[in-house]
Amino acid sequence: MDNLINKINAGERFSFDEGCSLFRDTNLANLQQAADHARKLRAGDNVHFIVNKHLYYSNICAWQCKFCAFGKKSTDSDAYIRTPEELLAEIDQAPDLMEVRITGGVNKHANTDYFCSLFSLIKQKYPNIHIEALAPTEIDFIANIDSISPKEVLSRFKDAGLGSLAAGGAEVASPRVREIICPNKSPFSTWLSVSREAHGLGIPSNASILYGHVETIEERIEHLMKIRELQDETHGFNAFIPLKYIKNAGSGIEPSITDSAEDLRMFAVSRLMLDNFKHIKVLWLFNGADFSLSALNYGANDVGGTVYEAHKGVARSAGSGSDGTFTKDEIVKLIKESGKHPFERGILYEGKTDEL
Repeated sequence: MDNLINKINAGERFSFDEGCSLFRDTNLANLQQAADHARKLRAGDNVHFIVNKHLYYSNICAWQCKFCAFGKKSTDSDAYIRTPEELLAEIDQAPDLMEVRITGGVNKHANTDYFCSLFSLIKQKYPNIHIEALAPTEIDFIANIDSISPKEVLSRFKDAGLGSLAAGGAEVASPRVREIICPNKSPFSTWLSVSREAHGLGIPSNASILYGHVETIEERIEHLMKIRELQDETHGFNAFIPLKYIKNAGSGIEPSITDSAEDLRMFAVSRLMLDNFKHIKVLWLFNGADFSLSALNYGANDVGGTVYEAHKGVARSAGSGSDGTFTKDEIVKLIKESGKHPFERGILYEGKTDEL
């Protein structure tokens, strides 16, 4: 325990081998104390959240990833693509939004012009709402549709009102893993390169890992280190989000983690390995309220947003059990129950209010 704390206080980095040892060998109670200490040093005691809404423009997806229950084929009876006007109407129904998060399946109907129209329409009516939209892999797909570069797509989106990129598409860096769970998706090297382009244009993003399926501990640590390296280079990531794989009826991939202690270990190790990230986010939509409370003691300092999800997204399609809505008052209560201080954050973690 003393060695862990001394290493954190000295600002020394955990190596690949040390990261693997944190997963395999370190007592969970010691890991918890170390991660909580690192969280206090880097982020303080505030637990962040934001009033936001998730919008899904389409569930038609060309990738058909093995872990996903959300994506549909265009011939499926429940396949859809929404117009920008329909999505704007959803925003009208949610009060006091600070942010809308826009994502969905990749398909030829949702191209650069479609999203420019959508972003512009939102900004015309709600100029103060932050738009977080599309993962780096989605940007790459759109660029290929229109035969332009990802940088050009990002530039046009920024001009139309895009504020930041979403965290999805990273999954696990390992080519071996991606060949099993998402063989049609862009490689992780593309995820990194598009993230780098976005950061260079002043578009921040979040990073993530989808863990708990076929990946090894070594592949988890490799993923964290690649994320850490890009953050060293660009300083463009706002937060890191560990996402647990949720098995769904259509997937033949079995979850490798059934013990919540191992999930808590994932959050703690992420906090310790990612020494250049201030914010580690636990999404109640994926993890539930009870686990999210626990994760706040294992390095997490953000619980996501209110969501106001009118239609089933990725987590609910997989069977997360959430109804897709958490009010501001409910989030504040959740955080206070953890013994920590709720902080309604601004768009990109700048202060908004701490009088809660």
